[in-house]
Amino acid sequence: MRESGSAKSKKSPGSPPWGRMDTPVGSAPRLVLRLRVSPGASRSGWAGLHGPDALRLKVQAPAVDGKANEAVREFVADYFGAALGRVALTQGQTSRLKTVAVQGVPPERFAAFQRMIEDSALSASQS
Repeated sequence: MRESGSAKSKKSPGSPPWGRMDTPVGSAPRLVLRLRVSPGASRSGWAGLHGPDALRLKVQAPAVDGKANEAVREFVADYFGAALGRVALTQGQTSRLKTVAVQGVPPERFAAFQRMIEDSALSASQS
């Protein structure tokens, strides 16, 4: 899931298939997430896992003229406390399956997010 043509990067061990922290050589750590986006939702928010390889993210914006892509960037930036300019849609501009990279997310923030997702997935499977 590395961007084509990008520099080599060091990936964090034990990352889930839907997300990882990596450090491109000569750059700050970045969070990379694999998302399955549902546009046109009644409200934006995380909606659990989409299979084992992606997170579901609902956004209110429609999939018209890049509005849903911008809503994805804005939601992810807000959720992780990053500036909008530090969030890039690296794959899936015209697809529901997207890869998003966020520069400058502390690894401990990703670890807490990972625990939250895994806990919600566990509780959903037990319902």
